Amino acid sequence: MFSLSSGSLRFLVLRKQPWIGRTAASRWFAATMTREIPEIEVLLRAPDHHQHPHDPNASHSTSVAHSHRHQDGLLASAFAQADQLVAAGKLDDAIELLHKLASPVPEVEVVRLLKLASCHLLSRNYTSVLDCCKTLRELDPHMPQILHLQGRAYFALGMHQETIVALTQFADSARKSQYSSESEFKDVVGNAYELRGWAYLKLGDHEMALKDMDRVLRFLPNSGMPRFLRGHALLGLERFDEALQEFEVSSQLDDKDEEAAYGKCLALVGLGRASEAYRVALSKQASNLDFLLLKGRILLRNRHDFIGSFRVFLEVRDKARSLRSESPENRKNWEIRSLSGMASSVLCLRGWDRALSFLDEVLQFEPHNVVAMNNKAFCLIQKSQFEAAIGMCDQAIKVEDRYPDVFRNRAVALRHLGRLAEAADAIQRHDQLIADSPSKWKTFVESYRHA
Repeated sequence: MFSLSSGSLRFLVLRKQPWIGRTAASRWFAATMTREIPEIEVLLRAPDHHQHPHDPNASHSTSVAHSHRHQDGLLASAFAQADQLVAAGKLDDAIELLHKLASPVPEVEVVRLLKLASCHLLSRNYTSVLDCCKTLRELDPHMPQILHLQGRAYFALGMHQETIVALTQFADSARKSQYSSESEFKDVVGNAYELRGWAYLKLGDHEMALKDMDRVLRFLPNSGMPRFLRGHALLGLERFDEALQEFEVSSQLDDKDEEAAYGKCLALVGLGRASEAYRVALSKQASNLDFLLLKGRILLRNRHDFIGSFRVFLEVRDKARSLRSESPENRKNWEIRSLSGMASSVLCLRGWDRALSFLDEVLQFEPHNVVAMNNKAFCLIQKSQFEAAIGMCDQAIKVEDRYPDVFRNRAVALRHLGRLAEAADAIQRHDQLIADSPSKWKTFVESYRHA
């Protein structure tokens, strides 16, 4: 009658960050300058070849050339200073300096904007990254690095379709000759495929995500991240044995990678080995909220310890509210998942009013959370508020019209009101969606991911 999962079923909750780390980005930041500045120096120092060597204004020409060399030296020094500020983590200072270095010379401006966009990326000023990219495209519409920057900014902003478009164009246009080494080419292009595959995962397209992770591994065979993401794609395809193997490999490549251990737990749940998953969750530090949530889910679903699961979810909520080292988005995500878990625990204990209060809190965070709407409709049915339950189901259907449980609850409420023909239609729709569903993923393993 009610679902124990929460959050949008089309999106994965993966806490790893995409390839925009400080070390990688600052290295790429410096590389743009290393590759481009010699050509700019030549351009700025070049004398006027149309001037006659015996021109009476030759002395003036010489002084202009010296002036250009002096300006060039100042420019190179300023860019080097920006590099140093980035390396020292003083991103605001680097951004301020780069804003002052605007140049009328297009080639110089391209380098400046590339550096500025990289700084904004590190500072998580993603709209500013896109602004820089827009100007860069006007200066050099064929530079693939711009598409790469755009893709990374789009991903960070949750614009996953745009991410896929930008990174597809980047992958199609990138050439080895544009990079200082084959290793750098593989690193950059491999990570572009990785990020594109991650965007496919976010959109629930597990097949395309899997294909992109296979591409990444051809470029970066010893990288743990594509193994981790490949594991999640396999989870989405219900290929749990293969997913478990991928998470094992990811853990071997990075034995401190708790996210891989978490993925392993999800695969074990999918294989019906929840007790093993529970032991892994217990072995992790209590400060790891993802494992705490998983522990709560297993207590709820597999051990039917509703009071124990409620206590775990309550602990997650309290810890999420007190965390200051995490981003507001992560704290919000944990609070939503813990509230959803608390609601599910109380539902199993038949505490309808308490469950409704938790579900209302979830809907304040996420007004279009279909699972919370569905569970609220279930509570309203238990309280004999059938019209309100139908209204809640109708709201949920407007958001997502392929969630079977909503139609089942709607049918129950309609039947109680004697509207039997409408109830029969709702049940028919429910049965059709169940028959069309390619797997049990959305109602089984996904509920562990979204507590």
